[in-house]
Amino acid sequence: MPVALAAITLLSSTAFAKPPADDHSPTWFALELGLGPAFGTGFPEDPVGVGLRGALGVGGGFDGVPVRFYLMGTLRYTNLWAHTESGTLESDLTRSLIDVSADLRVIWTVRRFRIHFDVGLGGSFLDSEARVNDRQTFQTDDARLAIYLAGGFGYRFTRWLSANLLVEGALPTTRPESDFVSAVSRVPSDNSETLGWTTVFFNASFHF
Repeated sequence: MPVALAAITLLSSTAFAKPPADDHSPTWFALELGLGPAFGTGFPEDPVGVGLRGALGVGGGFDGVPVRFYLMGTLRYTNLWAHTESGTLESDLTRSLIDVSADLRVIWTVRRFRIHFDVGLGGSFLDSEARVNDRQTFQTDDARLAIYLAGGFGYRFTRWLSANLLVEGALPTTRPESDFVSAVSRVPSDNSETLGWTTVFFNASFHF
């Protein structure tokens, strides 16, 4: 009987005991890897595709302060596709972009939840290709300065691991005088498109 009573007491104390407090102290480095669907919101042919993203950041915050700041170096690769038709002319357009930037990230923390805001500046390198009627191929390339804006939310699973959903857009500060591949594909355009993109990234972040 004393043994049974002791066992019941131990089980009860275990069931109703408070879990140990998580270590919420900030970390100072973050490695973020992500991918997601990409949309050529600044291209006349409205292409879609996929984007990859990697970022390394340094920063953090202080105990008791819900805001974190990170300076991030970010590398992105985006591949976009579209098929267009104009009369007897059919064209397959491909846009490949490499974007490199320095970004400031501000994170507002609410327990384990995170709200992210990013702003960055960097270079966007665009390769464009149009294959017309499966016979002729036209290619161009361009390098531009771009502004990067992003926002999203995440969840911190442990001190070392978190995940977030981030919607990011690239806004090039200049555009080519004429987008040649869309012109030879007879894509309607008023030459006002920024040739930028928007991607919805699903990211995993490792903190150390």
